[in-house]
Amino acid sequence: MRHPVLHHPARRSPERHERGATAVLAAIILVAVGAMMALALNVGHMMDTRVQLQTAYDSAALAGVRELNGSITRFTAARTSARAFATGHDLDKNTIELGLNSGNLPTGDIVLGHWSRTANRFYSDGESLTVCGNPVTLNPPAGSYLYNAVRIRGGADGESGHNTPVDVYFGAFLGNRSTFRVRANALAVGGGPCADKCPLPVVIPACQVVDLNNVVRCNQRIVARFGANELAFTNFRGQEGRDADGQPYPVDNYVHTSEVAEAARAARSCWGARRSMCERINTNDANYFSSVRSSQIPLDDQDPVYRWDTVLEPFRNNDPADGSRAIMCPLGTPLENCPRHRLPVLDIFTCPSGSLNNSKRKIVGFMNVVVTCAQSNATPEAEKCRGGEGALLEFYVDCATNSSDPGGCPVFGYAADRKNVRLVQ
Repeated sequence: MRHPVLHHPARRSPERHERGATAVLAAIILVAVGAMMALALNVGHMMDTRVQLQTAYDSAALAGVRELNGSITRFTAARTSARAFATGHDLDKNTIELGLNSGNLPTGDIVLGHWSRTANRFYSDGESLTVCGNPVTLNPPAGSYLYNAVRIRGGADGESGHNTPVDVYFGAFLGNRSTFRVRANALAVGGGPCADKCPLPVVIPACQVVDLNNVVRCNQRIVARFGANELAFTNFRGQEGRDADGQPYPVDNYVHTSEVAEAARAARSCWGARRSMCERINTNDANYFSSVRSSQIPLDDQDPVYRWDTVLEPFRNNDPADGSRAIMCPLGTPLENCPRHRLPVLDIFTCPSGSLNNSKRKIVGFMNVVVTCAQSNATPEAEKCRGGEGALLEFYVDCATNSSDPGGCPVFGYAADRKNVRLVQ
């Protein structure tokens, strides 16, 4: 009797099973490694492009702010310089693009505005801010001297005027992504000095240092008169506190010629106390200063506190003790050879201003000037200024000289250089 023969299915080889599993695992690992390599490569590329953009924008902001000197006529130069420095850099061998933003829109690539030290923020056109407690609306025609900063914003993002987005390497490993966007920004601050050690004891309203178009009167002759709210003397007192000798300041607003003369000698030799923006000071328009020495009163009996010749002495004469030059430039001397002095600018932004007689005002900036003439009512005819009769000061605004102090405040004609411009963002 035959027994049936049972046929068993062939057993798979364990080796073949393991080889199949290994192939699947290898494929998974290959995809994972490829994705990580693609991610690392593209992250590195993204960081590199951001550095390229940031370098270009930093240089653009610094170049632009160095063109600002308080005049609206320099705005175009600031934009052009900023754009030229930006486009001088490459992004992946492509020229970096940046829009001029001639309308100075707050959303533009190149925005001119004001950096506030106290608020620690940037203001653009139309925004309200305070300058030493005075409310001001940033507006180029009415206050171009407030523009002390340049902000740059842009990127490789495909927006109008910008570079195209950056290509992604091995995008198949990253969900078939083909590009990524990179943006950057920079903010540079320049402007005029916020303090000065050697200012003249003569102050001028901010509205007096600009022309009818609100442009700082660079390299122009300015004649400002005492007693007409165009110019005033100060003794740099007015704030509560004590002087350099520890004595309390007097509470009155009066400014005497002896005090002005002392402050003028300090400015002439540059040994006075440092004066700062927003410092509150006394002013006097010199109406009650004596114009002439009385021939009826002996000289020894006259009060030197109110004599014009007392205050004019350091303006007109050199100091034999320390060799310092007179404040006033000698007649016939070329302007480039004349001494420069700083004139404090007051927080009066609209002319005609209120009375400057026995008042208290705040310093909002400093301007570099060459004093070419100073006269009182008693100045001899041969020594009078070209500006006419009365007590007045004639000077030129120097917009080519750099400040030795860091910038960051309203700019009334100062040129900027590497020492007083900086990046704040």
